[in-house]
Amino acid sequence: MIKIASFYSKTNIIYFVAAIISLFLSTWISYRESVINPDAICYLLSAEEISRGGLNAAMNLCPQAIWPFFSYLVYLFAQLTSASYLLSANFLDAIFTLISVITFIAIVHELGGTRRGLCFAAMVILLSHEFNAIRQYIVRDHGFWA
Repeated sequence: MIKIASFYSKTNIIYFVAAIISLFLSTWISYRESVINPDAICYLLSAEEISRGGLNAAMNLCPQAIWPFFSYLVYLFAQLTSASYLLSANFLDAIFTLISVITFIAIVHELGGTRRGLCFAAMVILLSHEFNAIRQYIVRDHGFWA
């Protein structure tokens, strides 16, 4: 019971609400996006090529595939869940973006941020135009930031 009560402490609720909002934003933006970016085509084709010809074949597919870590994660997630490569990539990017949001708030907390400061940090990262503008893209940048 004490662990449940500590979860709902005033600071943890900020992390929880920020996480829910981040996942909602990623889902909503991915759902609205009908055209995928050029890098995404490379990553998705690389993930598909990993299933057919292996990692070496995928690395020669396009310039972004030379570093196949993201494509390989997409491939693994798709194999584990039977989801499409597109859904897998969107899910992974949403998780990486969520990690970035939580990390940003945690840094403010570590620097001595008050509860109000953490709320402000959550609003800054969740309402940041530059940060949210890239949510629609399937790129490995989300993982680099996380």
